[in-house]
Amino acid sequence: MLNVVDFFRENVGRLAPTTQRGYARYLRDLAEWVGDSEVTTELLLEWLDLHDWGLASRRGAIIALRSFFRWAVGEESPAARLHIPKNPESPRRALRPQQALDLLATSDTSNIKGKRNLAIIALMLDTGLRNSELCNALISNLSLQDCALQVLVKGGRWEWCVFTDYTQRALAEWMGVRDEVAVENRHIFVSLGGNKKGTKLGETGLQYIIRTIAHQAGLGHVCPHELRHSFATLFLWAGGSTRGAQLGGRWKSVAMVERYTGRIELETIRPHLPMNYLMNLE
Repeated sequence: MLNVVDFFRENVGRLAPTTQRGYARYLRDLAEWVGDSEVTTELLLEWLDLHDWGLASRRGAIIALRSFFRWAVGEESPAARLHIPKNPESPRRALRPQQALDLLATSDTSNIKGKRNLAIIALMLDTGLRNSELCNALISNLSLQDCALQVLVKGGRWEWCVFTDYTQRALAEWMGVRDEVAVENRHIFVSLGGNKKGTKLGETGLQYIIRTIAHQAGLGHVCPHELRHSFATLFLWAGGSTRGAQLGGRWKSVAMVERYTGRIELETIRPHLPMNYLMNLE
């Protein structure tokens, strides 16, 4: 018989009340079903399959089993080999073309802040730069003439990204006024306020900038990494390939790009949907 009572008595301070209730529900159900039988991995799988649970409930049951049997028998746990199913990833948000234009139009380029912000947004949309890549981007690695920038990416590698003439002009406008506020001469983007005014722009500052501009544009909450997602989707809107998006965004595989672009590829079937065909028969 499963010693569920002692398990909860010994772990009462470690488990949150809601966790205790969830564990108790699963373990008592198992105890009633298994009776005095020897508990094996196969028996646990059979018990799990008896229930028509959704993904979250099955995950909860397996986590409860692994926790209980690890406490009860240690390394010999029959639940150790149970696979915990992963939660499905939430949809990756990306800006549609008009939303991206609205974001760009929000920056008032008659002042220094607007020039910097436009350069940031244009560069992120054109290149899919990660937050850290943008904040750490160096002036010495920027070539306005070639419309190219070399950045340090995940894994400690240096890679090139390229951008358009529009972004080149936005960057040139910013670089033309940067020295009026900067107190260091290494990083492309610097903070324009607070205790660190004139120093390298940090990731927290970048998040604040994008969030503020997005609200001004009527887009609600937008985080900087969503501009990376938007690079991939807008690249496909413009007629590019997933392979091209992979290269431009410095992803390791096309599969990673497809996590962001599934919605765009789905849009291509609209002209062929049955109701369009049927209505054109009349």
